[in-house]
Amino acid sequence: MNSSKASIAIICCETDPASMNIRKQLLELYPFEKQEIVFEDNPVFRLEKDNYSINLYTITKHSVYFDEVNNLDEQYIIFPSEHQSEKKVPSLTVHSTGIWNEDTSFGGKPRTLSIAWPAFLKEAFLILNEKVEQNHLKEILVTPEVTHHGPYVDKPHAYIEIGSTEEQWHNEAYGIIIAETIIETLNKIFSEDYEFNYKVAVGIGGPHYCNNLVKVFLSKEYALSHVCPKYMNAFLDEDMILKALNASEPKAELVILDWKGIQDRQRILQMIEKLKLPYLKTKNIKF
Repeated sequence: MNSSKASIAIICCETDPASMNIRKQLLELYPFEKQEIVFEDNPVFRLEKDNYSINLYTITKHSVYFDEVNNLDEQYIIFPSEHQSEKKVPSLTVHSTGIWNEDTSFGGKPRTLSIAWPAFLKEAFLILNEKVEQNHLKEILVTPEVTHHGPYVDKPHAYIEIGSTEEQWHNEAYGIIIAETIIETLNKIFSEDYEFNYKVAVGIGGPHYCNNLVKVFLSKEYALSHVCPKYMNAFLDEDMILKALNASEPKAELVILDWKGIQDRQRILQMIEKLKLPYLKTKNIKF
């Protein structure tokens, strides 16, 4: 994917039990070495691989408010984190960050999307699926989430999470799955023979767990960068559509519509056509 050695920052949060669970498994499963430097009064651990290196940081505030992430030198950012849901669904999730409206209660910048990392989102989702099946964990939902919360990240990033209650956040088996998925995903996308041949798309529509857009993650042709859910469609205008296309590495080249899960379909379709963007509906995706 990249001829030069890539640098990755993994950001764990000491007030986030799922994040610390995943951190513990990373340090136990892989030969991270403690560095002499500290970051926010916590030790930094480093893992050197042939094609990439990782610095593992531990921060004090919740990661959604960690705007200082953009001061780091690493090229890519991963946030292992907890996921919360009202329905308390046991889950393993991946998503990008960004704010579709003006509400920054959970970090980020108004009407601003972070730089998505479609390769990581795609491959991590597939590996998570495989591991859950291999371990016969039928109680766990593996799902992409829509783009939501902060922080704003000005380089390719991804959240990878354990949901949705204390019971799951502290579950070491789930922590191991996430830790292994992070490293195995990095091993894959930074291997010398890896080619990212997917068309990157922005998804529009559907619920928070974008269940219909799972087809995109399972397809052999497409990858997703950002997803604007139905409950945020009212804030979607031409400017935000263009921001979504550009806030990705590589940039998105089309829009995929969860047609039945879109609010105000005709308005959104008119904007897409006015911008002369290619689009397709989820029902037309093969996987």
